[in-house]
Amino acid sequence: MARLTEGLLSGISGRVGPIVGSNWNGINYVRSRPHRSKSKSKQSTAQLEQQAKFSLATKFLQPMKDLTMVTFRDYAGKMTGFNNAISHTLKNAVYGIYPDLKIDYRLTLIAKGMLPNGVEPKVSSIGDDSIRFNWKDNSGMGIAKAEDKALLVVYCPELERCFYTFESAFRNAGTATLEVSYFQDRQVHTWIAFVSLNGKDISPSIYTGEVKIA
Repeated sequence: MARLTEGLLSGISGRVGPIVGSNWNGINYVRSRPHRSKSKSKQSTAQLEQQAKFSLATKFLQPMKDLTMVTFRDYAGKMTGFNNAISHTLKNAVYGIYPDLKIDYRLTLIAKGMLPNGVEPKVSSIGDDSIRFNWKDNSGMGIAKAEDKALLVVYCPELERCFYTFESAFRNAGTATLEVSYFQDRQVHTWIAFVSLNGKDISPSIYTGEVKIA
């Protein structure tokens, strides 16, 4: 309990409501009580679950932040492309019962747009720390052009690292090989998308599966 040391205007010692009185070097002063953040024990299960989901989605996309700033830019609205990618992942790809939450990589998007993707894309490990992407050339379908650049994305959950490139091959090549020795002997998830030569048009990504880098 606080007490008045020398009358109402002379000083307060202790706590009175939201203020604390004290004395330093003979000077009486008052300060506000420090604000205490809400402890996890006082947060609802729903709040903790939402925080965990957001953390999981952010951890997944953080290595691709610079990429998603570009590949989600047309749908970002008042958000950044990165935040839009997080929002999509939260709504579509995070599942499970808290606290056992996971990401269904098959339902994630790494890029979003109106440009057609390649047809029937596939990926396979070919040794020498490399993987190969294959797709059917669909140049001329809608706004798809032969010189559209393939965007290849590889993500390793174990290392929480990502590798991606726009410079692997054009659409009409139908194939591209990617060397990813950093992920040797580890499982990775893969995606493919296409970007127009001028960089203005982007396709929605397609999840091409999980492979082990040999």
